[in-house]
Formats: sequence, C-alpha cells, structure tokens
Amino acid sequence: MLDIENVHISVEDKKIVEGLNLRVGAGEVHMIMGPNGIGKSTLVHMLAGHPFYKVLQGTITFQGKDLLAMTPQKRAHEGLFIGFQHPVEISGMNTFDFLYKVVLMHKPVTRKEFENMLYGAAELVGMNSDCLKRDFNLQFSGGEKKRNELLQLLLVQPKLAVLDEIDSGLDVDAIRALPKIIQKDSQRAYILITHNRLLFEKVLPDFVHIMDQGHIVRTGDIELAEEVFEKGFQPINPE
Repeated sequence: MLDIENVHISVEDKKIVEGLNLRVGAGEVHMIMGPNGIGKSTLVHMLAGHPFYKVLQGTITFQGKDLLAMTPQKRAHEGLFIGFQHPVEISGMNTFDFLYKVVLMHKPVTRKEFENMLYGAAELVGMNSDCLKRDFNLQFSGGEKKRNELLQLLLVQPKLAVLDEIDSGLDVDAIRALPKIIQKDSQRAYILITHNRLLFEKVLPDFVHIMDQGHIVRTGDIELAEEVFEKGFQPINPE
C-alpha cells in the first residue's frame, strides 16, 4: 500500500530525515517509536504534502501511484488520512458543517443520513455533542481535538491512516476504546507514532520500528516494543 524508498527530507534547508525506508501492506498496523526530534513528525507532514517539508531524494508510492506527484487534496481523495500531533483550529467553520463537507467529498449522503453517522461515531469516540456545534477545534481541549481526529477517521474510513501521537491528551477510557476505532482490516492499514504503552497493549501492532537519526534503525515485533518500554531507547542497537 505504501512504499517509501531511500527518502531524504529537509525543513527550512535543514535535513531531518535521511535514507528512510518503510513498506506498509494492506491489513497491517505499524508502530513507529523513537527519541524526540529525530524526524517522526517530519515524516507525517511530508506524507500530508506540507509545502515546508521538501523531499530531496527517494521515491514514495501509495497504492502503486507516485505520492509525491499528488497534491494534498489528491492524497486525501486516494485514501490517505493524517491525524496530526497538533490539530489546527479553524475559526468560522462549524464542526458539524466541516465534517459533513468532508464526508460528501467521499460519498453522497443526505444531511439526515450524515447526522445519524456523525452522532453514532461521536458516541464511540466519546466526543461531547456540544463540540459539534462549535467552530472546528476552536478552544477545544487537547483531548477534544484528538477525539475530533478519531471522529474524522471513523467518518472517512481511509485506506491508510497515519496517526501522530493520537493518544496525547486522551484519558485512559478513551485509549481503552481505541481498538474499536483502530480495527485491523484487510483493506486498511495504520501507522501509529506513539510511546504509549497502554495504546500498544490495546492495538498490538504487527510491526514495530525504531527511528533514530532520521531513519529506521531497527524493526521487530511486539518484543521490540517491550524492550523499549523496559530499557528505553539508549540500549537499542541497530540491526
């Protein structure tokens, strides 16, 4: 589904990611871990198509197509969903209307059909219905913003969801509910960037990657994550 080969990324002329390789297949859940400031969020913004993040070298294909040739809108239409570490606020845009427009871009639904979808999904993620009447993410708490990201994920049903610190700001009950939202599906894949042990235990990723110095230095399974939780990143040696 996603094939990243020897990718180098710079931000404001500073190279952050160097020689990154990652392959994600349909039905797989990947977790990326690593120290702060080594390129995890840079990878997320680049996949989204943020203009500040320049790919200097390498190739990325998404479902067999050149991702780097696509606009951010095209990437979303093709089925790529990004859950940001710091979701943006949009003043003047009602949350209900925003989400309705997003869903309409993917499939035709009446406003009543959407309302039924929305409130069912909002209940699942634990989002207060009052938030849906307010401007998008404006004056939302950190947890409310992350629930809003999960709400969008449920409504859009993307092919690949890349979630950057989705657990940040969520309470324990919300994290325990994540397996109902991040469900393994043969037609869908996930990349989770997190250091949350509870999230790991609830989702149980298929692959765990350790990122350092701008690229993946080690890949394993749940045992690798357990090693990090017990010993930290310092003792982890590259493969």
